Amino acid sequence: VASTDGKTMILSAANLNVSAAGAELLALDLKRSLVFGAEPDLSGELLDITITALQLEWLNPWLPELQVQSEAPISLALSVAGAADGAFMLTFDEPLQLGPLTVAEAAAPLVQDIVVIAAPELQVRSGQLKYSLNAISVADKYGSFIQGSSSGVIQLDAIRDAANPFAGVLAQTKLQIGLQELFQLPALARSASIVSGQLSLNVNVDAAADEPLRLQAKIKGLRARSMPSVAKDYDLALAVKPTLKLGEWAIGADLLVGSPRRPSTSLQLAVEVNPSQPPMTFSAALSGPHVTQEDLSILSAAFTPREQAISEPTLSRSSAARGTEQPQAARGVGVDGSGTVPPVWAMLDGRATISIDEFRLDAGQVIEAIALKAVVSEPKLMVNPISAKIGEGELKGSSTVLFAASQAKPYSLTADIRFADVNPAFFVKKYRSAPVQGRFDGVFQLTGVGQSLDAAVEDSTATLKISGEEGILTAFEMDERQQLGLGLAGLLGQSLDRPGIAALSRTIPYFKDILFDSFVFELTRGADKRVLIPQLRLMGDSILIDASGSVAPSGLSEIMDQPLNLTLSLGAKGRLTESLETLDLLQPSTAEDGFRRWNKDIQITGSLADPDTGELMDILNDAAKGAFSTSNKRESVPAETDPSQQLSTELVPQADGTGGTAAEPEAPQKKSKQERRRDDIETGLDLINSFFGN
Repeated sequence: VASTDGKTMILSAANLNVSAAGAELLALDLKRSLVFGAEPDLSGELLDITITALQLEWLNPWLPELQVQSEAPISLALSVAGAADGAFMLTFDEPLQLGPLTVAEAAAPLVQDIVVIAAPELQVRSGQLKYSLNAISVADKYGSFIQGSSSGVIQLDAIRDAANPFAGVLAQTKLQIGLQELFQLPALARSASIVSGQLSLNVNVDAAADEPLRLQAKIKGLRARSMPSVAKDYDLALAVKPTLKLGEWAIGADLLVGSPRRPSTSLQLAVEVNPSQPPMTFSAALSGPHVTQEDLSILSAAFTPREQAISEPTLSRSSAARGTEQPQAARGVGVDGSGTVPPVWAMLDGRATISIDEFRLDAGQVIEAIALKAVVSEPKLMVNPISAKIGEGELKGSSTVLFAASQAKPYSLTADIRFADVNPAFFVKKYRSAPVQGRFDGVFQLTGVGQSLDAAVEDSTATLKISGEEGILTAFEMDERQQLGLGLAGLLGQSLDRPGIAALSRTIPYFKDILFDSFVFELTRGADKRVLIPQLRLMGDSILIDASGSVAPSGLSEIMDQPLNLTLSLGAKGRLTESLETLDLLQPSTAEDGFRRWNKDIQITGSLADPDTGELMDILNDAAKGAFSTSNKRESVPAETDPSQQLSTELVPQADGTGGTAAEPEAPQKKSKQERRRDDIETGLDLINSFFGN
C-alpha cells in the first residue's frame, strides 16, 4: 500500500509471497512505513524475511565444477532492522542449519552427510560489515567435530593486496577441531594419517596492531596411525607484522612439544619475506635449544598422506618413472619453449639457516651443534656448510644444485659429506649391545646431471669410503650359561681325545667379538649404475676378512634388493691357526701380511638387504661334522663313557622313523652331579651346532 503527495511517497504496507508447485518459498513482510523523497527514517524494525524449504540443488546449474545434494531443504526466518546512524542489522530467529549435505566434484564426494550449524548476526553500514557467527558446529553422523565462533569488522572499501592483505580487518576466530574426524572427510581422507588429536585454534586479525596477525594452535594428544601407542601435545604460536621495507613482512613462530614448563622440543622460526614481486626475497632462521626426534617423527607421520604411510617399500609404477618425469613448475614461473622446467624454488631468492643445540635421537643419544646455511635462487641452491657433533666425532658437508636452462641437462648436483672419529655405538640404544664399535672416518661424494633433479640423482655417480681403527665387530652374543657350556665342551673334547671339539670351542670366541686394528670399506657407483665394492677389509691380531665384489646395475631406490656378488677371503694367525689347522680349514703357507688364508674363498650372493652366506655355512658345517669324527688316540670310545657319541648325531638331520623304539616313560628323578655336568656339556655342543647352522 503506497500513497504520494506529489513530493514524497509513503509505502505503508508491503507483502510479497513467492511459491513453487503450490508451496510457499519466500515471504517478505514490511514492518513499518517507509518515506521516499524526503529524509528517510530507517530506524527500528523494517522487514521480516521467511524462506521455507529452499532446495540447495537449485544452485547446481551455477556450480559447474560441483554437485550439491542436501537431505533437508533450508528454512529460515530473519529480521532486518535499522539504526539511527544508518546501519542495518540482520538477525536470525534460529540458528541456520545446512544439511545433511553432500558436495561432490566429478562424481567424487568432497564432504558427505555433513551438517553445518551457525547463528549469524550481520550489521551493514556505509563501507563497513560487522559480523558474528556464534555456535558454529560441523557434524557428521557420529557427532560434532568442529565447534567455535567468529566475529569481526571489515572495512569494505579498504584496499587489500600482497603488500597489505589485512587492511581494514578486525576479526577473531576460535575453533575446536577433532583432527581424526576432520581428516576422515572424503576430501581430506588421504592427506593425513591421524588416529586422534584435538586442535584448539585461535586467530586474531587487527590491521591497526603492531602484529596484524596472531595465531595460536594447540594440538592435544596427537597420535599417528603408524605410531598409535605414543601421543604428544603441540603448541604453536605465530605472529606476522610489517617491516620498515615496503611490502616486506616479518613472521615469528614458536613451537613447543610436551609440557610447557619442560618441553621436549623447543623451536623458534624467524622469517622476513617480501611477496610483492617475483622472485620472492626472504631470509629465514630456524633455531632451538633442544629437539627430540620422536616429536618430529609423530608430527611427520600424522600429516603424511595415508598412501605413503601404509605403502609397501617397493617401487611403484609412478615412482619408477620418477627419474624421467619433469618436476612440477613453480607457481607463477613459466616453462620455456625448450620444455625445460625451472626448479620448484625458482620463485625464491634468499638465505636460510638452521641451528639446533641438541637433537635427541630415539635411541637416547644427543647430537649436538647441528648447523647449516642455505642460499636459494633459481640458478643455485647451495647448502654449505653442514655440520654436527656426534659423540666425540663430527660431521661436515655441503651440497649444491645448479640450474642452467640453456643446457640439454639443466640440473647439476654435487654433494660432499664427511665424518671423523664417529663411533657407530653412538646410535645404539643403551640397553642393547652395539654390533660394531670403534672410531670411524668416512667420505661420501656424489655428482650427477639430468633433465630434472630426480634424474640427476638417479643417474649420479658416487663414492663412499669408510675407515676405522681399534674396534670390535660382534657377530653374535652368548649368555653366561652358553659360555659355561662352551667351556665344558672344550674340556670334553680334551678328556675324550676329540681335538676337533676342542678346536671348535676355542674358535667360536674369536668370531663372537672380532677385535680389529683396521677396517676399510669402499663403494663406488658408476655411470652404468653398477655398484662396485673394491675393498672390504677387516684386520685384527688373529682374523683377516678381505672381500671385493659388485651389485648389479639399478636405480638408487633398488640397490639394496639387486643381486650381490661378493668374494670373501678369510685369514688367521696366532693361536687361532692351531684350532683352524685342526679343523683342516687353512692353507699350509703364510702370506706376506702374516696371515694364513683359508683353503677356499667364499662367494656371498643374495642382496645387500639379504645376503646369502650359504657357502660359508657349508664349509663350517663340514668342519663341524669332521670335528666329531676325528680321534688321534683311539678309534672308538664306549658309548656309556662318551656323551658326544649321541650328541654328534645332532649335527646331521636324522630321517623320520630311524630314532629307534620308544622307551616306557619313567618317573622323573633328581639329576646327579654327573648328569648336570653332562647337561652343561650338551649346552656347549648345542651352541656349536647352532653356530654352524645345524
